[in-house]
Amino acid sequence: NYVTNKGMQITSTNSNTSSSNNNKILKYIYSYIKYKFNNLFAHGLIFIIPLLTIISVFIILIFSVIYYYIEETDNYEDALWQTFTRILNPCAAADVEGLKNRITSGIVILCGLVIV
Repeated sequence: NYVTNKGMQITSTNSNTSSSNNNKILKYIYSYIKYKFNNLFAHGLIFIIPLLTIISVFIILIFSVIYYYIEETDNYEDALWQTFTRILNPCAAADVEGLKNRITSGIVILCGLVIV
């Protein structure tokens, strides 16, 4: 399973080499993301609270657009209000009917639980 090339270097012809390289890359990416994440929270509450606020607003805006097209609400303001209430109160989605609406509501509720 080993090949010698002109430079007298022995290289493996196994596919395990590419697999181990992929694992090294994934470990590097994981450690980099973990490092950046820890640095974000090292700034303290003055940085964390506005960051969570921005993330919350972004999630509300994205899912309100989805609700507007999925639930066919009368206007965008109603979709925005439905998204906002579902993030703050998961029980607001108890009367939702239809698979698409339930999946969307479930995702919104999970995002709200993580942020709030």
